[in-house]
Formats: sequence, C-alpha cells, structure tokens
Amino acid sequence: MSELTLTPQVAVAFIALAAASYTDLKDGKIPNALTFPVIALGLVMNGTSGNWAFGLYGLLAATIIHFSVFALGIQRGGDAKLFMAVGACIGHSEIIDATAWYAIVYAPVGFLQLIIKGKLGNLVDTIKWSMAKARSMDAGEKPEPTMLRTAPIIAAAVVGAWMTNWPGLWDG
Repeated sequence: MSELTLTPQVAVAFIALAAASYTDLKDGKIPNALTFPVIALGLVMNGTSGNWAFGLYGLLAATIIHFSVFALGIQRGGDAKLFMAVGACIGHSEIIDATAWYAIVYAPVGFLQLIIKGKLGNLVDTIKWSMAKARSMDAGEKPEPTMLRTAPIIAAAVVGAWMTNWPGLWDG
C-alpha cells in the first residue's frame, strides 16, 4: 500500500478525475474550467497545510513529462493538464507512478474502446498507412483518426498508483 492517505487533496484529485472522465466520455474534452482551478486548489491546499513544495513538485513533474508528450503530438492537451492538476494535488512521486500505470493500462483499455466503438479496423488501416509512408510508398489518403477517451484511463492509472507502491519509480 502506498504511503499516500486519503487527504482532502487526494479527494479533490479523485473528484476532478471523475468529472474529467464524465466530460471526456460525453464530449471528448477535458475542460480548462476543470483543470486550471484544480491546479490552483491543489497548490493552495498543499501550501496551507505547510507542504507547498509537495504540490509544486507534483505540478512540475507532471508538466515536464506530460507537456513534453503533448508537444510531441502523442497526448492531447486536456490529458496533460489533467495530469498537471492531479500532480498539484498528489505530488511528484505518485504522478510519476501514475504515468507508468497510464503507459501500461492505455493499450488494453484503448483496444477495448476501439472494439466497443467498432473502430478497430481503423487502427489496422492507420498502421498500414503509416507503414507505407515509412517505406516512402504512396499510402493514399490518411485514415480518419480515432481519438480515445483517455480521462478514464488516467483515473485508473492514478488509482493504481495511489493504492500500490508499484512500480515505485520515485520513492523520494
């Protein structure tokens, strides 16, 4: 079991994850009106409890990791900001472990989403198109992108990190 206990900051993070999961599943978006206030609230709550560095380091770790992944075009901006908001609440150690959990949980949950949506064939078409482009062949038109709803995956990753000390990437 992780050393993280159910504090008000953790409760705020879990409420934000639930709200983000709802809006992402419903609209395909994680609104700034959710993430930015949670970032501020996490920083203020940790600061007023005498542990200002905890929230700041969590925000910075999430920003360094997830803004970089966003800048590379691998992750959407709302996903990165959700990780930043949660990091401001739960700190750097848990956000690093949650990132590892996210990497592990993303593929099976993503495949399940594609199957449920009937879009698994689109993934196959996209892979074929990408392989043809990589070989400098005429790949035709790029297949329609299928955006996954990732807020529930992020939520599962954070819960996994919070409930365990696995993978324990950062025990500091």
